[in-house]
Amino acid sequence: MAKIAIMIPFYNVQLYIRRCLDSILAQTFQDFEILLIDDGSTDKSGIICDEYAELDNRIHVIHKKNEGQAITRNKCIDWCMENSDSEWITFIDSDDWIHACYLEMLLNVAIKYDVDISVCDHIQLDDMIEDGKVNLDCIEKIKTETYFIEYNLNSIVPWGKLYRKSLFYDIRYPNIRVHEDEGTTYKVLFKSEFIGVVHFPMYYYFNNTNSVMGRVKSFDFIPERMDVVNIFEDRMIYF
Repeated sequence: MAKIAIMIPFYNVQLYIRRCLDSILAQTFQDFEILLIDDGSTDKSGIICDEYAELDNRIHVIHKKNEGQAITRNKCIDWCMENSDSEWITFIDSDDWIHACYLEMLLNVAIKYDVDISVCDHIQLDDMIEDGKVNLDCIEKIKTETYFIEYNLNSIVPWGKLYRKSLFYDIRYPNIRVHEDEGTTYKVLFKSEFIGVVHFPMYYYFNNTNSVMGRVKSFDFIPERMDVVNIFEDRMIYF
C-alpha cells in the first residue's frame, strides 16, 4: 500500500518527462506510486514512460486515445479510486518537476495541522535549479476562504497540492479542452475548512509553449475558451 498516489496525465512531452519523473524518484519520502496516463501521444513520451515502469514497479502506465486533459485527469482519479489503497493524491504536470522534499513536506504539514489538503508555493522556471533549503517557519494553517481570496491563482490549479483522496469521491473535471481546473479545484478546496500552507516554492512550473495553455495567449480568442463562462456561472451559484 502506497501512502501517496502521484497522478500524471501526459501528451507529447518526450523532452520533459524524464526531468519530471527523476524529480519524483529522488524524493526524500519514498512511499508513493506513480500513475502515468498517456493521452494518445504521437512522440516517444509513452515509450519513455514504459521504460521507467520496467525499472520501478511503483510506476503504472496506461495508454489511450487522445481525449483531452480533463478526461485524462478523470481517468487518473478513477484508477486511483478503483486500484490504489493510497490515502493521499497529488497531481503533477508532465513538463513540471518538484523539490526533493515536496512529498515529505506536504504530508507532514497535513498531518501536523490535521487537514485534508496541504499546498505549497510554485516558481516558474525554464530549467532545473538547485533545491533550496525549506524553512520550517514558513508553514501555517489558514482558513480555506482566506487562501482562496489571497492566493487566487494557486487556488485554481490542481498541482502543487496534496489532497486526501476521499475529497475526490464525488468530484470530477468538466469535459472541456481548456480551463477545466477553473471548474473543479475550488470545489475540492472548500470541502475542507482549513488548509496547511508551505510558503516556499516547492513546485517548479515550466511554461511549455507547446502545451494547450502555452499556445493560447491571455487575450487570444478560441471558441473553446467560452466554456469558462458556464464555469464562472456555476462558481457564482456555488458560492
